[in-house]
Amino acid sequence: MQAISLTFNSTKRKAAVFVIAMLVLILVTAFLQARIDAERAGMGLTMTETQSSASTMLKLLGGVRSAAAAYVWLKVDRLHDEFYGELSAKEDELIPLYRITTWLNPHIVDAYYVGSYLLYKANRPDEGWQFALEGLRMNPDSSEMELNVGQLALFYRKDYKTAITHLERAYKLAQNKDDRLIALKGIAAAYKNAGITKKTEEIKEKLSH
Repeated sequence: MQAISLTFNSTKRKAAVFVIAMLVLILVTAFLQARIDAERAGMGLTMTETQSSASTMLKLLGGVRSAAAAYVWLKVDRLHDEFYGELSAKEDELIPLYRITTWLNPHIVDAYYVGSYLLYKANRPDEGWQFALEGLRMNPDSSEMELNVGQLALFYRKDYKTAITHLERAYKLAQNKDDRLIALKGIAAAYKNAGITKKTEEIKEKLSH
C-alpha cells in the first residue's frame, strides 16, 4: 500500500519515539536471529530443547511488541477523546499512530477500521481503501473488517457489487444481533443503490422482524 506519512506534532512525539525504538529493536534482533540460524544450519546444528539466547530474546520482544501496540492504541484513544470527540478530517494527524499500531499488532482491527475512515476524510481515498483491504487480509475472519470494506465500497466508492459481497460476509460472521443489524442495513442500502428492487424488499422484510 502507499506509504502513510509519519508526521507528528509535539503532543504525539513521545509515543512515536517509544514505538519506533521498539520497532528498531525488534528488526535488529530478527536480523541477528536469522544470521545465527543460518550459521547453525551451515554447521549441521539444529535447535534443541535449549533455545539460543537470540531466539529467546525474539520471543520476549514479541510480547514487547504486543504491549507497545496496546500502549499506542490507548494513547490514540485518549487523544481522540480529549482533543477531538468525533471522527473528522481534523483528526488526520493521528493517522501515523494507527499505522504504527497495525505494524506492531495487525489484529487490532479497530485501528484499521478508524484509520481507513480517517484517510477517506482526509481526502486520501486510495490509501484508505488499501489500508482497509490490508486489515481484511490480516484478519480474514473478522466481521468488523468485512463490514469496514463493505461500508467504504458502499458510501465512498459507490461500488455496490463489492459492497454487497463484503457486507453479506460481515453479516454471516457477526457474533451478535447489533452487528448483524448494521450489516443487514448496509446490504439493504447497497441493493437499493444498485437498483435491485426485489432483494431490497426481501431485506426490508427481514429488518422489520
